[in-house]
Amino acid sequence: MPRCVALESVSLIIFQLCVILAALTSSKNSNSDGIGMLNKKVLYVNHSMSSVAINPTRGKRFVMEEAITKSIEVVTELLIELIVNNVEQSFDNAERDKEHAELLAHFQRIESELEGQKEELQSINREIKRLGLSVGYSKHEEKIKNSFLALHQYLEHPDERNRDIFTQEASQLSQSLTAIVDGLLGQNAFNPDIMAVLQENIGCHGRRLHQKIKPIMRIVMTGLWVRGEYQRIRNVSESDSSHFKKFMMTSTTKLAKRLDEMAVECQADEKNVIEEMRYIMKTQSYRDQKELAEYLLDFLEDKYDTKKWIVAVLPDVGTTTGKSHLEFLSAHKVHFTHSGKFHLVSVQGSFVAAISVDTPAVDVIKLVDIYLEKFQFPIHTSAQYGMRTIPQRAQGYLDRWNRRLLMIHENLQLFLAPVRKRLIFESLVIETPCTNSRKEFEELVTIVGSNGTEWRWKSDEFDDYGKSNGWCVDPLVIVVPVHSPSAQNSSTLNSQICEEQNGEKDGLLRNEFGQAYLSVQGDSSQDGAYVILDRQWRNSSGQRWKFINNQLVNDHGKCLTVSTLSSFLFQRSCNFSYTAYNKMRQTWRRTGLQIVTNNINPLRARLLNDMCLAFVGSKDDDTMYAILEKCDFAPPFLWYDWDMDCEDFGINYSDNDNNGSRPLRNEFSRRYLSVYESEDYLHHKPWGNHPGQYWKFVHGQLRNGFGKCLAGKGWHALQVECEGVDKTKRWTYNDKRQIVSAEGYCLSVSNKDGYVVYDYCKDDPEHRWH
Repeated sequence: MPRCVALESVSLIIFQLCVILAALTSSKNSNSDGIGMLNKKVLYVNHSMSSVAINPTRGKRFVMEEAITKSIEVVTELLIELIVNNVEQSFDNAERDKEHAELLAHFQRIESELEGQKEELQSINREIKRLGLSVGYSKHEEKIKNSFLALHQYLEHPDERNRDIFTQEASQLSQSLTAIVDGLLGQNAFNPDIMAVLQENIGCHGRRLHQKIKPIMRIVMTGLWVRGEYQRIRNVSESDSSHFKKFMMTSTTKLAKRLDEMAVECQADEKNVIEEMRYIMKTQSYRDQKELAEYLLDFLEDKYDTKKWIVAVLPDVGTTTGKSHLEFLSAHKVHFTHSGKFHLVSVQGSFVAAISVDTPAVDVIKLVDIYLEKFQFPIHTSAQYGMRTIPQRAQGYLDRWNRRLLMIHENLQLFLAPVRKRLIFESLVIETPCTNSRKEFEELVTIVGSNGTEWRWKSDEFDDYGKSNGWCVDPLVIVVPVHSPSAQNSSTLNSQICEEQNGEKDGLLRNEFGQAYLSVQGDSSQDGAYVILDRQWRNSSGQRWKFINNQLVNDHGKCLTVSTLSSFLFQRSCNFSYTAYNKMRQTWRRTGLQIVTNNINPLRARLLNDMCLAFVGSKDDDTMYAILEKCDFAPPFLWYDWDMDCEDFGINYSDNDNNGSRPLRNEFSRRYLSVYESEDYLHHKPWGNHPGQYWKFVHGQLRNGFGKCLAGKGWHALQVECEGVDKTKRWTYNDKRQIVSAEGYCLSVSNKDGYVVYDYCKDDPEHRWH
């Protein structure tokens, strides 16, 4: 701090102290009945006039003011002595022609002494401002209170004397109300900004700010009501164009806006939530699960008080299963994956996920319910196909499970794409131990939320065979509606357009990877015609399909049928045979976005024989045939019943909110450049709103939200550390919308398994990113 500035600021504080001390002394001598807005509860007004509750006690306030006054006097005396002594020394030094270095050292000592009293000066400055409110506004509050009491007296005893007393008291109400409202708006030139002082005193706490402002607003509303009675008794009418009326109308709008803006300014950053929850979980470990969840919720609601919260708590798998096979299968005991807004902590046998949310609209919640009820957990048979022994199955479960949670989450995000047109939502998928009943499951998972919050969850048994042997796990899906866009925004209009377009394409089944439609070759109505994928929507009978009695029937009236000789599929008359085997050949069901054949042996279905609708061939030579394959989560196994044009309304992101980072979406697959924190290889994935989907060009490198960089290696793209200037780590985005390395290779999505490929540049949709 420069010495001149230091002395100036201290002198200014001393001047303020002297003014306040004089004002306090004057206030105590002349106004022994003042209330003081900040020091006690404001009078409560019952407009029925049947009762009046006024706080008559004034002692506490004066005791406090006298204590503060004494402390201010002491510190003022010390500060004055400090400044006087140092100024005298400065003149003495000047007279003795001291060296410049000695003078500098002298003022450094002054600065050091002032720095030592910095906190005390700041606290005194706060008291000055706080007491300044009482000094500056108490007379106006007193005027409103006295007018109110005089009105009460007149209404109880309506004689001429009481009428005159009331009209005399209330004659200056307009000026007092204007002064207080100006103070709330921070536009009173002679008195402190009420809201700014309150905000500083309560530490920028949004909810407390609202609570502190409410009593002052009650004073204003009481004054307005009393002034209305004054106008009525005086038989004075007031036009809508009067200055006071216009002032109050505009000021009310300004006050509401200012309070909201200050609450937003006070909105605490959530960057410390994880560490705060971890600390609470360690110090409150003696609480049971329900108590811990509620304790965490109370803390978050109080600390981040302008937001609403949802908290989910479940025990660590190891603490609930003991020495079960699950510990052998699970490397981390609790597996989970989530979208970007959840705060996740695992401490001392408990796992917690917390998220801040808005209050969603009722119709949006109903929409979530409709889609979530239809959602079925996808299956994956590849890892277990042909495995017979317990060790083989155990390893298969472990390999599959680590990937399965991610895939369930991605399938859920894709399945709920139509909901995203109306709602911003976040999702969480957790692995839990097996339970024997829904009640037991609900006891295992505790979810609590602020008033008005909504969430939905869904669970599924992993498999009946594993459950009977005591080593299965259940996936749990939690969907949290976070924000409902305004009903008047463009997203709603786009949603209506999308619904109209989808109505014109009723019955479509679109493949995720090929972005092509399930079709009958040549749109033939003959039995035995092959079922293929056509990249063009022709709205033909062979492209419109519906599930009817577990069969997939097109508008020709033919059913999708499995061949007995190959994996290719064709259409055939429905119920062409009543044998159990032939019925199975035409039996289909939905699991998420997969289309799966029903197995004749359901006990072992998930271990061995589930098969899914996929395709083989290339879009470039129109050889995409529908086939049966072992079920997987890859794009060729995913089928939509809505068109691609409308699925992404509602994916809203802002460069400002993400430090200039943004998603990169492939034109062909319509998926996003993605990587999870624990992965090396990049994929093109559905939108999940996590750090591995946000990218930013930094000094020629392409960096994600994990702080890792993109590099090309072999035929793949990897997530690596950013050190080094290797050509494989330097990228440009050209006018063809290609992401090109310094080596001259491009990123593409040619791989059906979802990997991002590092290969030769081509001007086609697979190589273009938006």
